[in-house]
Amino acid sequence: MIESPNDTVRVELDNHLLTITLNRPDMLNALNRDMTKALGVITEAIPQEPAVRVVLLQGAGDHFMAGGDLKEFQVMRESAPDSKAFAKKFEEFVPEAQAPIRRLRSLRQPVLASVRGSAAGYGFSLMNACDMVIAADNAVFTIAYARIGISPDGGSSWTLPRIVGYRRAFELMALSDRFDAATALQFGLVNRVVSLSDLDEETTSLADRLVAAPAVAIGNTKQLLARSPGRNLEQQLAAEGDSFVECAAHPDFEEGLTAFLAKRPAQFNR
Repeated sequence: MIESPNDTVRVELDNHLLTITLNRPDMLNALNRDMTKALGVITEAIPQEPAVRVVLLQGAGDHFMAGGDLKEFQVMRESAPDSKAFAKKFEEFVPEAQAPIRRLRSLRQPVLASVRGSAAGYGFSLMNACDMVIAADNAVFTIAYARIGISPDGGSSWTLPRIVGYRRAFELMALSDRFDAATALQFGLVNRVVSLSDLDEETTSLADRLVAAPAVAIGNTKQLLARSPGRNLEQQLAAEGDSFVECAAHPDFEEGLTAFLAKRPAQFNR
């Protein structure tokens, strides 16, 4: 069973869907050390839980995550004798914050983000670590790091240019402008935008579709996409061939063929 070590993150496994809820709504779900620890523990446990087919990441209250907790950072600064000592504190904190991003990206299971309100800074990076994003029409996005005189973290300098291209990524990071859900959809940062009143229902519907999808085939597809930038065409074709053969040996393929020919919905993962 996957459990959170503290109440800054809630976690629930139901019908093969693992829901991770960022739970500091009074602070716009801003990231602090406790939340960093909780995300680390939860994401580390996911590969060891075979019942998880899909991961859903969302925020409690009115926002996804408004970045790091700057009030906590200020307390860290005030407790440090000088700027070097202050920077030293981040040598421990930064790797802790990076670990959940790395683990989410490496999961075989699809990861879905459901975003309402603010997705800024680390929240923006966390969103980009997911495979799909559904957003409410009230969602507002910003990289935000440049606004406080710091460079990006959370893997956004890796994920963002792969999603939107170098020039757009540089613009979004250097200027840190805020933009709305319609613009995020145009940039390819989210898969779909729905009304705020429909977000929960549409998120559940999308998550249910992913849970019902063939887990082995989807996991292999995710790995093929993730590794393709480091391969040439011949290497990718070879990887696709290996994956296809692996999937062909799985009962899901036989079920898919049988269901298609019988003109009925396939029942995968049985």
